Amino acid sequence: MTKKLLTLASLVLLAGCQEYLTRSDMVSPYTGNATVTNQAQQTIDPWPRYVYDTDLKTSGKRQADAIRNYQNAHEESQAVPTAVLPAQQQASNKGSTQ
Repeated sequence: MTKKLLTLASLVLLAGCQEYLTRSDMVSPYTGNATVTNQAQQTIDPWPRYVYDTDLKTSGKRQADAIRNYQNAHEESQAVPTAVLPAQQQASNKGSTQ
């Protein structure tokens, strides 16, 4: 009788350690996020509505200046410097060491 009671008590305790899987939405507890991944892949249009708003509020002059600066960037890097030292200062600076 004691052996049966001990066996029954141990089975009840072991049943309490089992994971609760009855209401799981996964096929198996070890599948990971497969269902979420499948839902994301099958979404027709995952982007929010505001993404398609192409009427952006900005200054046309500012945009034109930015494009002009971008297109003329290589010309500025090859430009000749405008500040040239006079001949007297160049002669006096040749002998100095800094």
